[in-house]
Amino acid sequence: MAEIGRALSELERMAAQYKKAIESLNESEESLELAISGSNGGLWYLSFDPERPDIIPDEIYISPTLKRFIGYEDHEFPNSVKAWKERIIPEDLILVNKSAQEHLEGKRDIHKVEYRIYHKDGSIRWIHSRGKILRDSSGRPIKIGRYRLGYNSEEKGRGGFKSRKGEAPKSFKEPSQ
Repeated sequence: MAEIGRALSELERMAAQYKKAIESLNESEESLELAISGSNGGLWYLSFDPERPDIIPDEIYISPTLKRFIGYEDHEFPNSVKAWKERIIPEDLILVNKSAQEHLEGKRDIHKVEYRIYHKDGSIRWIHSRGKILRDSSGRPIKIGRYRLGYNSEEKGRGGFKSRKGEAPKSFKEPSQ
């Protein structure tokens, strides 16, 4: 009986440590979100399936700040790569996919790309996305985290993107649920 009591005490101690670690992680995430929220920035990250590390999964964490930047409250926009990509201007999506694939294949150390995305109201917003894949000791992707800084068309105003049209089409799809 004494052994069972010691084992239970050890389990309770480990559970308390785990709970404290989760609380600390949540607090760190909230602090980071708060720190970048004033910059029209946001975070997203996803974890790869260890069985299929070469495939980008659809399930993703998209920060509420990033969702608000494109006009949605957190509960209105799904945490989905597919839904996010559906809002990207098609010609820019080609650049986003190319950069992401090259980074996944290890051809780029950093994923870095600027693109346009549709706001819920039909206007166009610019996103500067930068991120990095965390890999295991054998080089397989474990997770990827990215920071996105957003700005509207008036703030963009740089010459390098004038050749790309900035108008939204008359209609576009709502995010896939």
